Amino acid sequence: MEHDPDQHPLPESPAAAPFLLRLGLFVGTLAVIIVAGTVAVDPYATFGSPRIAGFNSLKINSEADRMVKAAALRQGSFDGLLVGTSQAQYGLDPERPAIRKLAKRTYNAGLVAANPYQLLRYLQVADRDRTLRSVVIVVDLLLFNEKEPEKQTSFGFNEARLPAGPDGRAQPYAALADLPGTAFSLDAIKLAVRTVTHQTTDSEWLKPTGLLASENLRRDLWSKGGPRRAFEESEKRYAGWFRGFTLEGREKGPTALGRFEQLLQHCMERDLQVTVLVAPAHARYFQLLEALELVPQAEELKRRLVALLARVSEKAGRPPMPLWDFGSANETTGESVPREMDPSAKMRWYFDAVHFNPDLGDRVIAEIMSGEAAASEGLGIALTPQNVEQALRGVRASQAAYARSHPTDVEQVRAAVKAARSEKTPSPQAPGDASPPSKE
Repeated sequence: MEHDPDQHPLPESPAAAPFLLRLGLFVGTLAVIIVAGTVAVDPYATFGSPRIAGFNSLKINSEADRMVKAAALRQGSFDGLLVGTSQAQYGLDPERPAIRKLAKRTYNAGLVAANPYQLLRYLQVADRDRTLRSVVIVVDLLLFNEKEPEKQTSFGFNEARLPAGPDGRAQPYAALADLPGTAFSLDAIKLAVRTVTHQTTDSEWLKPTGLLASENLRRDLWSKGGPRRAFEESEKRYAGWFRGFTLEGREKGPTALGRFEQLLQHCMERDLQVTVLVAPAHARYFQLLEALELVPQAEELKRRLVALLARVSEKAGRPPMPLWDFGSANETTGESVPREMDPSAKMRWYFDAVHFNPDLGDRVIAEIMSGEAAASEGLGIALTPQNVEQALRGVRASQAAYARSHPTDVEQVRAAVKAARSEKTPSPQAPGDASPPSKE
């Protein structure tokens, strides 16, 4: 006879309830242990967990620069700040001698594909405790792109993770903004395991100072063709990013240059020592701008920045602040690029056409501090309203001489532009701010 559960219910197993309770306790305890372990490893460097050599001191995540650097600025206290795009991330090492002369506790807050508003917000975070004394700002033409400005604020930028909002109101829960993704997600757990099992210097992504471990990030690309491959890839990528570039702002809303002025005004109001410099990209980068017909816009940007710096300085009652320009072609910025795809080839000053290394970065800062650039005896020159036109002519002349003496390089750059025009605009091949686990 078939059992009728409504008339004669089966008795519950006396062991079922304790078993479920024990299972729940086990699962809950395991979850707590896993989360606690993830927090202890701190793979994204967002919790401020102690760095222990051989355990978690080296961070291998190759993503999330905005999240990681917001956490570092919230947790730390600095008297020096380096800001800019990936050029600053790659090339300015807070531990190098010249930068240490500017400030003893400097953090590199450079961000890939940054815009002036993001730089302003991270500066405000760093300056919230009034310990900041010195700021170095690295500028580049792409920083002021007015094309699709809303997209220019992407790459994971999140106001919620900053300790104060744009209006200055405190955001007491800023440290919790990324908690779900950095402690409870499967990606975070996987990255924690990889962090513990990959504690070798060739796996490191970002140093505690905010400097990118550039050699590691470039290893895969260089292994496929050395510096020559890195140069061609960067030129092709930047040619795509410059598609549709314009300096002209929107009719409504703040412009990139307007945001940059706000950044400078903040520095003036806080009486900070400010250095603004045009990044010392390789001479092939100028040839890239030439091929893209963007040299006139690059020169116009320098004029506007020089005028802006003079105006802001005068308003603050300071001596005129120059724009340090390292855009000329010379023995350093015109360093020979290997002709062959040779993984064993090395370059003294550059990772690719856009990104200089910390050796050159420290040399640039040393020149600015010594005044050699101001006297036109070094790599660059201090642009002022009085000399800007003459200096721009000098840059053009030096780059024209480079083009005449390096026809093969010029042809390679033009080939990269042609290739980029036939493809979709590439996305950045540097830290953005998604949070997937790093790949092998």
